[in-house]
Amino acid sequence: MRAWKTALTVSLFTVVASPLAYASSLQVAPVSIEMVAPSAASALTLKNSGADPIKAQIRVFRWSQVNGEDKMEPVTDIVASPPMATVMPNKNFIVRLVRLSKQPVAAEENYRIIVDELPDNSKGTPARGVAMAFRYSIPVFVMPQKAVLTHKIAANWVAMWWMWSSASTHKSKW
Repeated sequence: MRAWKTALTVSLFTVVASPLAYASSLQVAPVSIEMVAPSAASALTLKNSGADPIKAQIRVFRWSQVNGEDKMEPVTDIVASPPMATVMPNKNFIVRLVRLSKQPVAAEENYRIIVDELPDNSKGTPARGVAMAFRYSIPVFVMPQKAVLTHKIAANWVAMWWMWSSASTHKSKW
């Protein structure tokens, strides 16, 4: 009986409170970035689908995992330009990501681009509800040239095998 009352209370709170949360209109694309060293550059698109301008901060971190936990360290070898942005309503904003070193990499390097939506303090606090600011974390993989070539060869091999096996198994059906 107690569990039923708790479930009902949570359900009612969710229905009543849902209009009080203001969702973000900031969208980020792509959700994953691959760069090939030594000439590595890419772009990130910020889109504002709302009616008000949105301010965002863009930062870059080296990303690794230690004992199953994410470890993020600020870096200067990849930069986001510009690091701060104001995205106007119903507009896109391009952020350029540039790897400053022109040296090849020996192994894959992993980074995270963190896009923080900054709160708009000019309007004060909302009359009702909660104003939410979102954080996006986009993985960036900088790969050596030979790894990309190996991926392409493997992908082509799989595609050719699939076409061959599909053609040979479906031939007798028609």
